[in-house]
Amino acid sequence: MWQRYLSVDLLIKPNKKLELVPSVYHISQYQSQHGRRTYNQWNWLLRTGYHFNKNMFTKVFVQGNTQADWYTANFLFGFTFLPGSTLYLAYNSDYLEVGRKLVTKNSIVFTKISFLVGT
Repeated sequence: MWQRYLSVDLLIKPNKKLELVPSVYHISQYQSQHGRRTYNQWNWLLRTGYHFNKNMFTKVFVQGNTQADWYTANFLFGFTFLPGSTLYLAYNSDYLEVGRKLVTKNSIVFTKISFLVGT
């Protein structure tokens, strides 16, 4: 078996607070180096981050896969309310493409709070 990989990433920073990172990945498998292709997959993703100030940010991650017709969307909000203590709020969801519609497969919302405890 022989494989070929291709990836392209681009970092876009329109200003100091916003960051966009679009990416594309391609994987092909062949029976041999000059043989017939047995597998072909394209993945794409977009990562974004925005810093409101030094204590508050959001991040979004969206990706898709042409082989399996699935998509993932993740959102994260972070807030440092005391030095070393942070609140995180996140939403993650998986989608399947059925016909021409996206159907939610899994979704979760969660919160995490971390505290710095001094001695």
